[in-house]
Amino acid sequence: MKSIKNRSSVLLILLPIWLAAVFGVLKAEWVSLNFLPTIMFNAAEKDKVTLRPIDRLALKAESLIPPGSKVFFFAPYPWDSPQGGFYAGRLRYQLYQREMKVISPGDDFDYRSIGPGDFALFIWPDGVQPIEKDLAALAGMEELYSHADARGRQSAYRVPGAGR
Repeated sequence: MKSIKNRSSVLLILLPIWLAAVFGVLKAEWVSLNFLPTIMFNAAEKDKVTLRPIDRLALKAESLIPPGSKVFFFAPYPWDSPQGGFYAGRLRYQLYQREMKVISPGDDFDYRSIGPGDFALFIWPDGVQPIEKDLAALAGMEELYSHADARGRQSAYRVPGAGR
């Protein structure tokens, strides 16, 4: 009988230590309850809270660009930076059946390398000046998709004509 009392005493001592250790996790769970009705019942708000701009662009590009197509992705960050690597990797994952060329800021790029049937993707965080309108005019591209919000702008273009 004495061992049961000893175990109970140890558990009573360990309980406050455990509560202090998991307080951060429990607090995060409690705060997340405020978002639960929004996420469960409002699809537009759910997308706004859960989708990052690169996710939105990747999902839209997958539906617009047929497999086997050539895609030029104009990244807002250098490909060897953490953000640039993430952006390029996220698009490569979603568009794995397409040939993708990533153009980082500062890379030499000849717009004439974009041929008929090719696609171009752009994503620009807020505050960065987009160049896609100038490039679209030079390469004769038509806009297929664009979305802008407080987190930035993303767009997809296609050069009219037969694919390669």
